[in-house]
Amino acid sequence: MIKFENVSIIIPTMYETSEFEKVVGLCLENVAPSDLKEIIVVYSPRSSLENVASIDKIRTIVEETGASYIKLLQTRKFMGGAMRDGIDIARGSHIIIMDAGMATDPNLVPQMIELAKKYPNDIIKASRIMKGGSLGNGYDPLKKIWNKFSQFVISIYYLHRLMDFTFPYWIVPTRYYQAVEWKEDKHPFNIESVLKFLKLGIKIREAIPAVQTGGTQSGYKETLGYFKPMLKIRFMRKKNILKDGVSIQTLGEK
Repeated sequence: MIKFENVSIIIPTMYETSEFEKVVGLCLENVAPSDLKEIIVVYSPRSSLENVASIDKIRTIVEETGASYIKLLQTRKFMGGAMRDGIDIARGSHIIIMDAGMATDPNLVPQMIELAKKYPNDIIKASRIMKGGSLGNGYDPLKKIWNKFSQFVISIYYLHRLMDFTFPYWIVPTRYYQAVEWKEDKHPFNIESVLKFLKLGIKIREAIPAVQTGGTQSGYKETLGYFKPMLKIRFMRKKNILKDGVSIQTLGEK
């Protein structure tokens, strides 16, 4: 049985400055110090000087709360690789990965934590598709149609009622993230993580409506890249999803 102890918040960033600082500030406002283990900021060798300055600027504010502040230079490539680097070193009982450009609303974090305390073995997920959620006014209209069509195709293919397969804004037990053999380094890591957890039989509670108000949108080429892992993962066996030496029993499955 997993117990909620505290959360590691992972924030990959490359160019963001004021938005990044706002994300961190809202996290500190919204999360009780006892619930926050650390903030892990993963930056790129190609990060702008302004971005690195923002990362350094916010350190003192975070450490005043008693939480650890880790500035991590990513070793894997691309955004998915940055997320994976942060996952590898996370020490909290649970993980939240956030967008540095405000695509993931920091104001939803308290709800995630409260539900994680109630259902510590489950994944608590935000959704742009459920009632009360939205892709946001800044989302390209044609991409909205494409997104909804893609979500429908995935739900039929996986025979699952999850609504927002491509938006992994959630709180996840750290042991789940660290037990899986991840393959994707680019944006398809988003859908890889959702689908592999579904295949492992982990309960995902799509419980919090989310409105996407910022961040960047993947292009059509990047979005098409989601279909390769979608097709492949559907027929993977559980043992091939997990790292060597890890069994499904170690993940807390009853």
